[in-house]
Amino acid sequence: MLEQRNSSYLLLAPTGVAVQNVERKTIHSELQITSTQTRFISKAFADKDFKTYLQKIDTLIIEEISMVSAELLDFISNLFARLHNNAIAFGGINVIVVGDLFQLPHVFGQPVFKSATCRISTESWNMLHQRHSQFITHPAIDVLLHTTHIVGFKENA
Repeated sequence: MLEQRNSSYLLLAPTGVAVQNVERKTIHSELQITSTQTRFISKAFADKDFKTYLQKIDTLIIEEISMVSAELLDFISNLFARLHNNAIAFGGINVIVVGDLFQLPHVFGQPVFKSATCRISTESWNMLHQRHSQFITHPAIDVLLHTTHIVGFKENA
């Protein structure tokens, strides 16, 4: 669908195993991120061509979101905000995150749902938890389909 719209998108995943499923690159590789014990660094502002490439991205898709730390998600949001000279989350580009928040945890840092970029309200979190519990006890496709779009926009979260 994004290709039909001539959208310039990145499809990323946090680990090598996860990217094999989507035939793309890891978050760190594609965004040229290195990390220290205290922060992340991207080469986006040191390489003009790479910066231009990232500025053309209008949609970011992150697979296996539960394996992304809150700190990394905030870094990515701030990176795109700086690239687009726009203070709103991710610089205003479309962001789609995919994954089960109850599945595989991140390795370092806080859980992704504690990110300053995408705070989930207690009400939304409780609804997600309830739907997850329903699916575990009764794995019907209707439960999954009714979970979609619980948190459609940051303003609603």
